[in-house]
Amino acid sequence: MPHENVFIVNRRGWHPESLSHPAIRWIYEYHVSFEVRDNVACAPYYSTNMTYVRGNGQSLSGASALAALQSDFALPHDFHSDLERAVVIEQPSDNGSSGGYLVWAQTRMYANLPGEGGEKKHVDTDGKAWEAKTEGVYIVDLVRDKEGPHGLKVLSVQGFADPTPLLGVAVRRGVLPVEVLAGEAV
Repeated sequence: MPHENVFIVNRRGWHPESLSHPAIRWIYEYHVSFEVRDNVACAPYYSTNMTYVRGNGQSLSGASALAALQSDFALPHDFHSDLERAVVIEQPSDNGSSGGYLVWAQTRMYANLPGEGGEKKHVDTDGKAWEAKTEGVYIVDLVRDKEGPHGLKVLSVQGFADPTPLLGVAVRRGVLPVEVLAGEAV
């Protein structure tokens, strides 16, 4: 893969030094809009031909990709994610490409589920306590687009995460029947 520069983030949280890179700043600002589930505020971040790859490998493009992304993450609970590490590869603008960045980001994701409370034993970088924590990785392909925030838009996004910690809390709390996990109708 041809590239021009590589930027490595190895600090937990949204550290000012990490935010000095335009791609990490872009991801942070998108992340803030996404966490408050503001689909209107998130819309300028996506290219019209974006691709979203679901956890099951299904690949969607265009308007169906955006609808699926918003639907998949329309969660009924409070959640937050912290950047753990990231690798940003600057892609050259040659061979007809507009250039941009390929970002691999490792995150810690936190959640509080609906229902009667549980023990909040996981703490994020802001000091807020959460009931469940899991790890995840996102691969985001950002392309240069003057109409996007900071001149960038998502061309493709794919996420990988282990939902087991969150599902365990949901089952214990009674928010999610175990039959649903077994694939049985409830």
